[in-house]
Order: sequence, then C-alpha cells, then structure tokens
Amino acid sequence: MKSIKKFIVASALLIAGTVNAACINNDAWVGRDKTLHFGAGMAAGSVATLVFKDPDAGFMLGASVGFMKELYDKQHPDKHTCSFQDFAVTALGAAAGAYGTAWIVTPNFVGFAKKF
Repeated sequence: MKSIKKFIVASALLIAGTVNAACINNDAWVGRDKTLHFGAGMAAGSVATLVFKDPDAGFMLGASVGFMKELYDKQHPDKHTCSFQDFAVTALGAAAGAYGTAWIVTPNFVGFAKKF
C-alpha cells in the first residue's frame, strides 16, 4: 500500500509538471478508446505481476505504460491527443490486471499485504 501511495504522488507530480495546452482534461470517460486503454493497462499489469511475482510492481508497470503513452501523445499532437482520462483508465486497468492476476493465481492472496 505504501508503494501505491508513492506511485500516485509521483505520477501526480509528473503529470502536473508536464500537462499543458497539448493535453486535454475534458475527454470522455467511456468509448472504444477507453476500452483499449483499459485492456492495455490490464494486460501490462497482469504480465508484470506474473513476471515479478508482485502485484504492486505489476500495477506500477502497467500505470507507467499508460503514463508514457500520454507523454508520447503529448510529443505528437498532430496525430495523437494527450488526455488525463486515458491515463486514469489505463491505470485502472493496470490495477485490475495486477491484483486480479495475483488473486486468481494465488488462492490465499489477501489484499495488498500478501505477496505470492
């Protein structure tokens, strides 16, 4: 739980430092794009959890993938749109993938405290 708090604070600071006119904050929360972001975050979180055997690491890696994608979008505003909602949905997918995978793979996984 401590690492999740650190990650959230670090992400918030990074986002606050990089968001400008190229990023939008009034993007829709649902749609095909958000489904793809959720799925990509979920896949990255699941695979990282299996590789590192740590759902916290899986979540952080999956959310970092979403953050890096939005930084890429910010650098290419002619082809892509940087969006806080895209990052948030990707991070939510990463959490679902990481902790869901840990829960399914490890029957005695309880909350965030127990690692497998």
